[in-house]
Amino acid sequence: MNEFLELFGGPIALVSSFITTWIVCKRWRAFIHASTRKYLIPILYWGPLFLISCMFLHCFRNGYNTIVALSANMKAFNFYYYSLQMFGGVLAYQSYLLLQKCKKHVSGELRYNRIIYRSIFIIIATSLPTFIFTPIGIVPTVVLAITFISSLFIHKKKVKNEMVIEYAAPVESLQLN
Repeated sequence: MNEFLELFGGPIALVSSFITTWIVCKRWRAFIHASTRKYLIPILYWGPLFLISCMFLHCFRNGYNTIVALSANMKAFNFYYYSLQMFGGVLAYQSYLLLQKCKKHVSGELRYNRIIYRSIFIIIATSLPTFIFTPIGIVPTVVLAITFISSLFIHKKKVKNEMVIEYAAPVESLQLN
């Protein structure tokens, strides 16, 4: 099982994130604002959904490794196993919150949304230090860079109101009954 997840974990996360992005875009279609570029919405949603998929597989794989290690060595559940599971759970939850904020961003008309940028920064601050231990720790930063760029261009620029000239009819031409 460990070799299977080692070989196919990345493609499973990628395919499942594409499928869930398609489903979420279909289900949240009613929340789109008129000034939103519809072709950028899947790109915006894909980042958090990809991280959720990766963290689900991370927790599944580490849970399997924990069960195998505990049954083979009869050791107690220690902080190492707990921290691996907790990291996946925390990052998945942060990604879920970011997805909800992306939904609000799509339904609103604000061009720049500091709440999304703050959430992206929190996830990067949580996951980037893992790059010291494993090169895969850079993946959330790259994925969230794509989300950040798409969030900048998701809304169309507001057109300045053109001067509207209305012609009023003279008072004498109005007929009173």
